Amino acid sequence: MRYLLASITFTLIGVTMSQPAVALEIEKTYCEMLTNPLGIEADQPRLTWILNDPEMSRGAAQSAYEVVVASDPSLLEPGKADVWDSGRVRSGENHFIEYGGRPLQSGERVYWKVRVWDRKDEVSDWSEPSYWQMGLLEPLHWKAEWIEHPGKVEAPFPANYARKEFSIDGKVRRATLYSTALGLYEVFLNGEKVGDHVLAPEWTDYDARVQYQSYDVTDMLNESANTIGAILGNGWYAGKIGLTLVVPDGPTRGIYGDQPKFMAQLEVETEDGKKQIVTTDNTWKITKQGPIQANDLLDGETIDSRNEMPGWNKNGFDDSNWQAVDVWDAIGPDRVAQRNQPIRKTQEIAPVSITEPSPGVYIYDLGQIFTGWCRVKVKGSKGTEVLLRHGEVLNEDGSLYTANLRVPKDGRDYGAKQEDRFILSGDGEEVFEPRFTYHGFRYVEVTGLNQKPELEDLVGVFVHSDCPEVSSFSCSDEFVNQLMQNIFWTQKDNMHSIPTDCPQRDERCGWMGDALVFAQMACFNMNMDRFFTK
Repeated sequence: MRYLLASITFTLIGVTMSQPAVALEIEKTYCEMLTNPLGIEADQPRLTWILNDPEMSRGAAQSAYEVVVASDPSLLEPGKADVWDSGRVRSGENHFIEYGGRPLQSGERVYWKVRVWDRKDEVSDWSEPSYWQMGLLEPLHWKAEWIEHPGKVEAPFPANYARKEFSIDGKVRRATLYSTALGLYEVFLNGEKVGDHVLAPEWTDYDARVQYQSYDVTDMLNESANTIGAILGNGWYAGKIGLTLVVPDGPTRGIYGDQPKFMAQLEVETEDGKKQIVTTDNTWKITKQGPIQANDLLDGETIDSRNEMPGWNKNGFDDSNWQAVDVWDAIGPDRVAQRNQPIRKTQEIAPVSITEPSPGVYIYDLGQIFTGWCRVKVKGSKGTEVLLRHGEVLNEDGSLYTANLRVPKDGRDYGAKQEDRFILSGDGEEVFEPRFTYHGFRYVEVTGLNQKPELEDLVGVFVHSDCPEVSSFSCSDEFVNQLMQNIFWTQKDNMHSIPTDCPQRDERCGWMGDALVFAQMACFNMNMDRFFTK
């Protein structure tokens, strides 16, 4: 038996040694820890790549790398790269490798790829081509102006709708939209929403800086007539924020300003080499008479579908009864490119049950505390009001518990109501979903319906900063597994461009102590580099 085992052992070794060596593989590439980012402002953007060893060999490691950067993917070869070729660099580093080529210009897009050598001097395949695009690097490169509604700011603080029609002369080669707001915004081209961000541009100290977003909109433009439109919400700029809790009898909203403002710059390159720019200016039109008749991050949103304006963000809409915008003549805060992963809708959560604790009062249980809002399908007569109230737990009688939201009964404008109100047009089945608020909840109380709802009439929409998960955990103890799941959910629930202390009541602030205690665990769970950098 001893000789048989030895024979088998030597045979296996021979097979292993006869196999060709397998080089390292490059799984992912990042620029400034983002995938194919637009709006990079760093002078020397940092490049990162993630490696994999298919054989899981002991001691496998990178020994050298080569990066090539070019103005076109067809030039991504050594000797052809017209922007930068690092040459072979002896290094085991694969994180934050600084770009070393010529200075890049505002709006310039460059492509790159990388290959590596292992300790046996085996070279990998080139990574798939990636790219990054520079932002608007100097204040003078901004041609757009801040625009706002000219009217007085009054309760219930409706959303603003702004629009402009324009023409493109020629076939579009590439188009980039740079946009931002003091407040919240969603922007549209020819009736379609641009990007998948929500609650943009997120919370910053608006007295000092505001983030702008960069979008590739090449495929959204027509060769001739086009329309750009935007909806503006109050957000952290003009709405209620929890910071006011530390100011006795202080203001509860409009800490930074009372009127949302919008800025956009669309840069279009046509096939004949010409460049056209469309900006926010005094030629835009604006109205507050749209369906969103109230919006606040803490209190919720009111949508009156009787005020729908079909086609308002498309060509040919009659905006003759809209007002001309005001141009805000202040310089405003510094505009900086968004440097973190955006807030997104990441998951839909189906309810698990409906109860009726009292006649006409329905409680949906979504089975999990999370942050976001609900999308609901309803039918009813014109003018019917359907109210959704959100909470984390129930009272003993099965009704919704909201005492922790700290809404005073004397009418003062404090607390977080967490209420969304939908007013029906009476035109068959209607679907409602908020844009400019978010709630922390598991249970949803629905009133105002003329019949008992079905379970599938409501779905929860999970909304948070979309930082990718980088770890997972499981063990034989189900209690510990559940604890880890709770930690992941809690982390996401408290990531809305800043690390908050809570997602539901009238605080939701980025207290430094809370973030400090959890920061290390947060980084083990998710890629938090961009989030904390912002």
